[in-house]
Amino acid sequence: MGRVWGALEPAVVSGPQGSTAFLWDAHIPLSLHRKVTLLVLGLDNAGKTSIIMDLDRGEGVEVLPMAQPAQTRLRVERFEVTLLDLPGAPRSRSAWRSHYSAAHGLLFVLDSSDLARMEEARRVLSRVLSHPDVSGKPLLLLANKQDTASALLPCELIERLSLERLVNENRSPCRIEPCAAKRGPTAGPPRTTLQGLRWLLRTIPAAPAPQPAAASPPGPGPRAARGRREEEEEGEGEEERPGAAKPSRGAGGIRRRG
Repeated sequence: MGRVWGALEPAVVSGPQGSTAFLWDAHIPLSLHRKVTLLVLGLDNAGKTSIIMDLDRGEGVEVLPMAQPAQTRLRVERFEVTLLDLPGAPRSRSAWRSHYSAAHGLLFVLDSSDLARMEEARRVLSRVLSHPDVSGKPLLLLANKQDTASALLPCELIERLSLERLVNENRSPCRIEPCAAKRGPTAGPPRTTLQGLRWLLRTIPAAPAPQPAAASPPGPGPRAARGRREEEEEGEGEEERPGAAKPSRGAGGIRRRG
């Protein structure tokens, strides 16, 4: 029987502050990878750099010498992991796709307390997952800033981001974990953050990720051209908006942590 993506029953994982995490797991066997590349994505000010700094201090995580700027290299169990921290400002997101083909998986960091930008985050995540070089690759979504009173719980974020529909449409195994990353000396990341990273590594398929081609193709196909036009149009719309976006109309009906 073939794998069913649309009817997966979400499993519940305990999280901090009494919250829960949900995952759609395709039950992919343990990976044989030794070296993997993970992209760390998200809107600006979501806390991507803080997440990476927290992981550096994780129990059982060894920090390796950096190879290039914006890269962090870790040894986690049998994996040698390269985390590539990509800038999340609107003008910088168009460069993300140049890294998709070399990536084995994605960490998408979300500011779960920024209700005004939740729709923007949903659109960005949808564009990423629907890209041909990303579709099918595993995604770890970290719901950051859970220590903020206005933060949405993972179960609420799943609804606001249409997450179940997105990951099933694009056949991407997904797990969402709550966290509250901090800069500076701390005891290390929450247990769930490391659990999520280990899940992501073990969910990566056994086949190596395709490497970027040495030369550019003659021209984009219809799907790629359409995706590029949509990205350019949406990028223009985001640049025209004022600095503070308006809250979503449905925010009043969302339960928040007290």
